[in-house]
Amino acid sequence: MIRSFLQKLLKFFSEEVPSEIVACEFDCRQEQCLNEDFDSCPRRLQKAEALKRLSQG
Repeated sequence: MIRSFLQKLLKFFSEEVPSEIVACEFDCRQEQCLNEDFDSCPRRLQKAEALKRLSQG
């Protein structure tokens, strides 16, 4: 019962992170990027490609 309550509470406070910025949000040390840096960021592009392959099976 407590576990169920905690899961609901966590879901209420957590936000879904768009897949295109998940690498930035969790794996990057930089706090902010310029648009040009974001578009060509190798770390972000590599993570996006890996997520794409995983979702395709």
